[in-house]
Amino acid sequence: MEPFSSAKVFFVLVFWFQFSSSSSSSSSSLSASSCHPLIKDSISKHWNHTAISDFRIVNRRILSACLNSNPNIQIIIDSNKKLSDDGFVKVRVSGIANPSENEWIALMSPSTRNDGFCPLKRLLYAQTGDLASLPLLCDYPVKAQWLKSDPDYLSCTNSGCNRYENGKCLEVTCNATLTFHVINFRTDISFVLLAGGFGATCTWARTDPLGFANPNKPLYGHLSSVDSTGTSMKLTWVSGDRNPQHVEYDNGKILISEVTTFSQKDMCASRLSYMTAIGNHERDYGSSGSYYGTPDSGGECGVPYETYFRMPIVEKDKPWYSIEQGHVHNYERTCAVYGGKCLDMPKKDENGIDVYDLSDYKAPPQVVIGMAGFTLDKRVLSECPFINPYLHVNVVSNSSSNSNKLSDDEFVQVTISGILLPSPKDWVAMISPSSSDVGYCPLKKAEYLQTGDLADLPLLCHYPVKAQYVKSDPDYLSCKKKECKKYDKIHGKCVVNTCNATLTFHVVNFRTDVSFVLFGGGFDTPCTLARSNPVGFANPNKPLYGHLSSTDSTGTLMRLTWVSGDSKTQQVQYGDGKTLSSQVSTFTPDDMCSSVLPSPAKDFGWHDPGFIHSAVMTGLKPSTNFTYRYGRDYVDSGTVYITPDSGGECGVPYETYFQMPSAEKDKPWYSIEQGGVHFTVISTEHDWTPNSEQYAWMKKDLGSVDRSRTPWLIFMGHRPMYSSSGLSVDTRFKSAVEPLLLQNKVDLVFVGHVHNYERTCSVYNSQCLAMPKKDENGVDTYDHSNYKAPVQAVIGMAGFSLDKFSDTTNSWSLVRISKFGYLRGHATKEELKFEFVNSDTREVEDSFRITK
Repeated sequence: MEPFSSAKVFFVLVFWFQFSSSSSSSSSSLSASSCHPLIKDSISKHWNHTAISDFRIVNRRILSACLNSNPNIQIIIDSNKKLSDDGFVKVRVSGIANPSENEWIALMSPSTRNDGFCPLKRLLYAQTGDLASLPLLCDYPVKAQWLKSDPDYLSCTNSGCNRYENGKCLEVTCNATLTFHVINFRTDISFVLLAGGFGATCTWARTDPLGFANPNKPLYGHLSSVDSTGTSMKLTWVSGDRNPQHVEYDNGKILISEVTTFSQKDMCASRLSYMTAIGNHERDYGSSGSYYGTPDSGGECGVPYETYFRMPIVEKDKPWYSIEQGHVHNYERTCAVYGGKCLDMPKKDENGIDVYDLSDYKAPPQVVIGMAGFTLDKRVLSECPFINPYLHVNVVSNSSSNSNKLSDDEFVQVTISGILLPSPKDWVAMISPSSSDVGYCPLKKAEYLQTGDLADLPLLCHYPVKAQYVKSDPDYLSCKKKECKKYDKIHGKCVVNTCNATLTFHVVNFRTDVSFVLFGGGFDTPCTLARSNPVGFANPNKPLYGHLSSTDSTGTLMRLTWVSGDSKTQQVQYGDGKTLSSQVSTFTPDDMCSSVLPSPAKDFGWHDPGFIHSAVMTGLKPSTNFTYRYGRDYVDSGTVYITPDSGGECGVPYETYFQMPSAEKDKPWYSIEQGGVHFTVISTEHDWTPNSEQYAWMKKDLGSVDRSRTPWLIFMGHRPMYSSSGLSVDTRFKSAVEPLLLQNKVDLVFVGHVHNYERTCSVYNSQCLAMPKKDENGVDTYDHSNYKAPVQAVIGMAGFSLDKFSDTTNSWSLVRISKFGYLRGHATKEELKFEFVNSDTREVEDSFRITK
């Protein structure tokens, strides 16, 4: 797992240059044309926030219709007749080209309901305390099923052919059949096929509406007692008819019904999540009159429940009564309990059934019988309810200097021992500072939502630096590493065996002490099982993580930046005894952006950045070795994107750690020349529209490049113009800036934002104007002596986790690799050569050349 980092990943690039002379070259160009939007009815957004291991999900789609439209997909119902009051409907899906675990079908009613993707609906779920992974549709479905519920779907066992040629099938597609239980709820229905899972939903196809044969029929009668005499019973039923109806009973007696209903206006809130007409037994919501002020009822305030299930009470708003004849959605039975203590325990009878002996009364057993409802309740705990005296978390440092302290960069062994029942939901978090609150905070989900991160992430009060599931040790779940904790000497056998596991964590010096905490319950209902003692760093104030950056095109200046736990000015020694004093800066939670809800950067995701030191070394000579030593987006942040992608950081940590060679801090666009390459670097986070200051600068800089001195022109920015990873492309940015690249014959475009690697043809307006050819070594070679368009490359293959590519293959995309790595380049006046190096294997995964 990678270390936590607040800085937004840009890209990874290593460059070297070799020039002996310069020359100019002639080329032809195309006239600029307007860029056709890639996606209709879409909103381009990107969310980025540090998360846990493989659960990080970035660049989620926000669509109504899916990007990769497939005309062969069909969804049909096995009957065109009107629906009965209670039956099973078969829904058949055909024409799927690439089955995925993320396809699902929703039953919508009425059929006109909005099945578009509304990610902020998660905030409405959060009002009810429901933190499950639920469909983020604009209107909630009646029910849903995954297509993989058909066991033949993912294996494409049930296949069809959409296109034949010469007696052979050229296009095989996959089919699936699901069965839905449908009861009469009066309004017509339709079935909608959706892709992208519950968290990034888009629509593929839908059925025609289907109605019920008898929408007004009286149904669903139920009886309830009204008193303790046993002589009266209340009969309640539902109908689509508002007129009073009759009850006939007991040899011809007739009653006329009382009719009630409710509407959205009766709810506590104007917009509900999903519960209306289902009946939520909680009343709590703001000013509802409930004793509890939490919004657990989702705005229903008990209205549907009290209308459907009328109580034997005198006044409707005083629903307490006694009669002789659950809030929590689960089943739980206690001992004979009082004051939180078991005063008596049941005993097993001959059939193994627990029997409480109340002839010797101690206290009442208590039973929760709320095993109905939409979802089952999960634990809300800080400490796990069961105590295991054998549990230990032990940390072993590999530091040779001080066995009790951590070095600046090392791998530590975390050993968990004493586990009685290994679970795949057990996990270990690295917490820093060690005093951080690691209790369960389910409402932190709302802070994840600010970043657009809808993955299953740890709902702790303070975010861990990193985490691993204990099952990462392959011997854990099978309990191959056993240890006897209790031995029966009389019978010569172990009576308490426990399981052990060992995990390895990469730890770097971030100054504050750490502890490792063992949790049960997974990420969504974490509770603490055990924790290690705090472990500190041997040198918390040590200057570390120095990096160099150019400040101009002369090659005589270099900026050195490093981090320390010490706020005092430090020294840089370089060259032949030159000395500089550092400038010191830092940032605090007050520098982060926030809104009505606290932002993650300001609240539970905050970590002390230390002190950032910077100094500019002058008087350097190009091509000379020298030695040295040293002792952003959110609303109102000034970005062109007003989404909360930065989690409230607003670029502050990034711009503090990585200072740009620009005149003003909040205008981080600049150009620099290295060897024979002119780099034009822009900020895609600041205004780039044609009337903006940055656009005017871009146009001037690109138009003033002396190609006889710097024959190569490379354009760099954060967000891409071309990417196959969902909706990472802002078509407005592409339309505004891409014509400038063609007009000024930009050779190469480097971008990040998407966490993978992708290389294009010579592309403009989503069309390949030229393709590379293989040289004698099989390397793709672009010939820019006959210039057509820039080559574009996404080089964002760093960060917390990698992004996957969509199933759609674009004609302009030549190479797509989702692996960690970096790009290295070599420049001469005749060619640029680049290699993508896998950081794990050090193998070259892709290489290409541009020649003139």
